[in-house]
Amino acid sequence: MVVFDSRLWHCPPGNDSDQFRVAVGVRYAPWWLNLEVLDPNSDYRRQIVNEPGKTENSVPRVTRQAYESLPEKFKPLFRHWLERQDGGRV
Repeated sequence: MVVFDSRLWHCPPGNDSDQFRVAVGVRYAPWWLNLEVLDPNSDYRRQIVNEPGKTENSVPRVTRQAYESLPEKFKPLFRHWLERQDGGRV
């Protein structure tokens, strides 16, 4: 387990294998902190990562099926990251 302030400069190490690497990132952020760069479909990500040709990890939205399987007390923690049917966010 690693715990650190995500405002520190950091990046994931390269994956030299042919296997996917899975990680679970748990973030707490105040409402005013913009996390749009993590959304693979956001305009903000397109502007600061995709257009300049940068490579960076992305965090896909929580699917409706995964969200509905969560215990009720956890759903409020993920509602802001819920995938809409049209691919946007709720």
